[in-house]
Amino acid sequence: MEACPVPLPDNNPELIAWVQSILAKNALLEERLRLLLHKQFGASSEKTSPDQQELFNEAEQDQPEQPEPDPEENVTVAEHTRQKKGRKPLPKDLPRVREEHDIRDDEKNCSGCGSQLHRIGEEVTEQLDIIPAKIRVIQNVRFKYGCRCCEEGIKTAKLPAQPIPGSIARVQLKVFYPVAFQYLFQSPLALKVLRFNIS
Repeated sequence: MEACPVPLPDNNPELIAWVQSILAKNALLEERLRLLLHKQFGASSEKTSPDQQELFNEAEQDQPEQPEPDPEENVTVAEHTRQKKGRKPLPKDLPRVREEHDIRDDEKNCSGCGSQLHRIGEEVTEQLDIIPAKIRVIQNVRFKYGCRCCEEGIKTAKLPAQPIPGSIARVQLKVFYPVAFQYLFQSPLALKVLRFNIS
């Protein structure tokens, strides 16, 4: 066993005081080490310690308890109107051409009871169509049929196939004019916008 490099006191009270000072220095060094390790490797966010969770909740403790509201009590809410969603209608001043699409005669029988279906309404879908130097609106009218006996099956004629589903432009508008103005007339997109007032 190695000898102690510091001479130890001989009497008991001095030895006790010396050990206590060493223990105090040791505790101080351990605390500094813990703080430095926490600073180097600990969490860097400002999260609160679980020991401090209830430090500032005196406001909640001072509040008197409020009675529960009656579940039968009616609450009125102010009414409001919602804006209609969807596409804006095409201008009314454009001429309309009505194209009617009907279901086949063999489909005009009810699939539930077999009786003949009667027309109960129609769905109108408008598309923009351009005849060179003339713009018009094509109305695709699809007749709806329903059964008077069982009031179950409602059938509607199918819309003709569209190059882009949900679009309001016909094939001629989508294909001919961009190609014609771009390649035949060598017109850039900016002139197309000015010529047709497209916004």
